Amino acid sequence: MGNNKKLALQLEAEYAAKGFLVEVVNLSEEHYSHAMSRALEAKYICVGSPTLNNTMLPSVMAFLTYMKGLKPKGRIGKAFGSYGWSGESISQINDLLLSCGFETEEPLKVVWNV
Repeated sequence: MGNNKKLALQLEAEYAAKGFLVEVVNLSEEHYSHAMSRALEAKYICVGSPTLNNTMLPSVMAFLTYMKGLKPKGRIGKAFGSYGWSGESISQINDLLLSCGFETEEPLKVVWNV
């Protein structure tokens, strides 16, 4: 299992333990429009990506660009991800969540491991 999937499942368990109804959407398996329909109904949104070539995965960028255009307000976001060298994707995700008007929680950033 990949690191970002492990992180997503960890966050799912943490938020579920707090009483939230949680749904994990994998953007490499689902189109970002499906994720957006779910996100527009949510108060909390966690978005994650590994760092690849100093940035986030293209599917995550497409999702966040779409969200930025819709400008949903009154949401709380959390960026998460794994990295091997530099980890730019996590701060980029956090910045895009802020530009969407989200309040953000402390990002979850972990060094990649096997």
